[in-house]
Amino acid sequence: MQSSSSVNPSKRYILNSTVIVAAVLILIMAAATCIENVRGSGFVAEYVYGSWWFVLLWAIFSGLGIALIIKTKLYRRLPVFLLHVSFLVILCGALLSYLTSESGEVHLRKDEDGNTYMSGTFTDDGALASVEVYPLVKIVDSWYGTVSYDVDTTHLSPAISMAWPLKVGSFSPGMTWS
Repeated sequence: MQSSSSVNPSKRYILNSTVIVAAVLILIMAAATCIENVRGSGFVAEYVYGSWWFVLLWAIFSGLGIALIIKTKLYRRLPVFLLHVSFLVILCGALLSYLTSESGEVHLRKDEDGNTYMSGTFTDDGALASVEVYPLVKIVDSWYGTVSYDVDTTHLSPAISMAWPLKVGSFSPGMTWS
């Protein structure tokens, strides 16, 4: 292992900067959690998580991470490299969601169809200004896939409904045994 005096100064600067930005992000998210308890989720979503400076901090953190990956030649250690690249892919997905998503609600109540999506705009004081209602695609019970496997000497081939993918092994709506 290298001593701290033999580490490249630019690598040390990138590493220290990355640690500082990560610490700032952690502190901001911890503070946002406390603020959320007082002011509500909508406030924190708009003024912290949805703010330009929070996205910029994540972009700086990602850029420093890429620089550190290159500077330390992490691509030579494939498992560790893939782990860190997967974090970057997740952050790219988060950025894509931030830039293209629309926030709304689906109300799920017992004995009612949850087939509408509501998106609204709010005024600065939190009052509802407008609501748009969109239809959702209803899950169809007739979408099936078949899995074949052997248990001891018995061959099983259940047809599994896409509406109930985790209900294998017991009879449930949308599932038949052949």
